Amino acid sequence: MPIFSLEIFPPKHNLPNFKIQLMLKKFQQMHPAFTSVTLGTNGTIQNQNTIDVANYLQNNLKIPAMVHLPGRYQTKAQVISVLKRLDQINVHQILALQGNQISNLASPHVFEHANQLINFIHSNFPSFIVASACYPSNDIQFLHDEMPFLRLKRDAGSTQMISQLFFDNQSFYHLQKCSDDAYLNIPIEAGIMPCTSVHQLKKMSQMSHATIPKSFAHNMNVNQDDLQAMKQIGIQHAIDQIHDLVEHNVHGIHLYSMNQIDVAQSIWDAVKSDFI
Repeated sequence: MPIFSLEIFPPKHNLPNFKIQLMLKKFQQMHPAFTSVTLGTNGTIQNQNTIDVANYLQNNLKIPAMVHLPGRYQTKAQVISVLKRLDQINVHQILALQGNQISNLASPHVFEHANQLINFIHSNFPSFIVASACYPSNDIQFLHDEMPFLRLKRDAGSTQMISQLFFDNQSFYHLQKCSDDAYLNIPIEAGIMPCTSVHQLKKMSQMSHATIPKSFAHNMNVNQDDLQAMKQIGIQHAIDQIHDLVEHNVHGIHLYSMNQIDVAQSIWDAVKSDFI
C-alpha cells in the first residue's frame, strides 16, 4: 500500500492561532503519513512559524511532522539551533535540501550540497530521519548524470527521497528506472502539485523545468477565461496522475498542497481508496 503525505507552508506573518489550527485540522482528515513544513532560508519570522506549525502537527494532531532544511545559506550554528529546537518538540524528520540561490544574499559556503548537510545532521543528531530531493525528467542523460549525486545523499544517510513536482508521469518512471539501474535501493515518493491556472502552470513549469503534457496545456489554455474550469482541469490532472502512479506501484504520493484545502480535499476524496 503506498503512503500519502502533504506539504504545507507556514504563514509568512503572524496569524491568529485558531486560523492556522483550523487549516491543519482539515488537513488531518486526509490521514497523511507525515506532513512536511517549509522553512525560510534565513532567520525570519517564518522560521518560528515553521517550528510552531510542526509542533502543533506532531504533538496536538499526532501527525508526524517533517521540516524542510535548506542548507545553502545556513551556518553550522544555525543548523544546530534548528535541530535542537525540533528535538525539544519531538520532531525528528528533516527534508534536507541544497536550497535555491537568492540574489543579494551571501552564502557562508558551509553546506554547498545537500549530502554535506545530511552528513552533518547524522553526525550531530543520529536519531533524526533525513529525506532528500530528486528530480524527474524526460532527459535520460540528465538522469544518468544525477545518479552519483543521489548516491551521495543516500550514502550520507538519506533514507527516502521526495521528487520535485512533475506533470508528465513518464518523467517519474524514467527517474525510477535510472534509480533501479543504479541500484540506489531507496524509496522515492512522487511529488504532485495541482496547478489550477495557466499562470501557475507556466510558473511552476519554468521553476522546475517540468514537461507539460500537450493535452493538459491545451485544456488549460482554452479555458483560461474560466477560472472554475481551469481549477477543475488542474484537480483532475492531479487525480489522474495519482491513479496512474499507484497502478505503477509508486512508493508514495507527496501532495504539494500550497495550503489550498479545498483543492487538496477534492483530490483526496477522489484517490483515498488507493491509500486506505
